Amino acid sequence: MKPYQRAILFLLLVPLHMVLYGTVFCRMWAWFIMPLWPAAPVLTLWPAMGLSYVIRLVTHDDGLKREQWGDKSLAEIVGISLGGPLVFWFFGWLVHLLVVA
Repeated sequence: MKPYQRAILFLLLVPLHMVLYGTVFCRMWAWFIMPLWPAAPVLTLWPAMGLSYVIRLVTHDDGLKREQWGDKSLAEIVGISLGGPLVFWFFGWLVHLLVVA
């Protein structure tokens, strides 16, 4: 992948990635935190995006390392960036169904 293509891909994926992680964090908060602590504040998208990235910073989750980008195809990079949160969301939803049932 050429450097300018990587830059364009980065600029397109980062906002999608942030919104997706924020949305997943909002859902997980509503499903698992709110039932345990009803006094906890309702979490909206913007604070959820911030919290998810603070957690990633503290836990040192760098996701896809920069040196790995050159070895991956476009489909693999998009799949890793957007597929990971969607898989996490799906399994969270399954656990939520078990908790509610």
